[in-house]
Amino acid sequence: MRVSRLASMGCATASSEYFADGLLRYSPHQVELEPGVPQTVRLLVQNAETLKPGEYRSHLLVRAIPPALPPDSNATRDFAVALTPVYGIAIPVIVRQGVTEAGASIGNLHVVRDDASTRLAFDLLRSGNRSVYGNISVALARPGRRPVEISVMRGVAVYVPNALRHVEVRLQIPPDQILRDATLKVRYDDAESARGSLAEAELELP
Repeated sequence: MRVSRLASMGCATASSEYFADGLLRYSPHQVELEPGVPQTVRLLVQNAETLKPGEYRSHLLVRAIPPALPPDSNATRDFAVALTPVYGIAIPVIVRQGVTEAGASIGNLHVVRDDASTRLAFDLLRSGNRSVYGNISVALARPGRRPVEISVMRGVAVYVPNALRHVEVRLQIPPDQILRDATLKVRYDDAESARGSLAEAELELP
């Protein structure tokens, strides 16, 4: 990537959703990088003390600007169109002001099977005035035995204003285990702080 440009992006509005576009200042706006060379981008939050309590969210868009092509000396006067893909990445930026709280719960657990895989499906529900972000783990438990971890999914978020996210986790079942007469234990652990488990649930398998 030779050149990057940074832009703050908002999206569709909702009555319970606040955007951070007008609060953020960043520098530099454009850089030229050699391969493998890092670049620090500094963010500044302005006027946070005047905001209503809650979570303000936006995205930082980082994209490469392709180099300009030299004119073709052999080109004719016929009209021509050249399409150049522009690749980028959008990084969530969250500003929290005042007292913010969030809770999570897990519901509607069920096993989904097809020819390709076996998955545990469930609804991840969020409450409160802030987003939740964490890691999901699934363990297979039987009486008298130590639980065996059979799936991990990291970086699962439910952002404001969404209250629900449907999740499917692929189960990696060891050869000496079967999904029968056992319990699937699901944990959703906070990935932002040391709060530990945000939600737990169990599914009894006949």
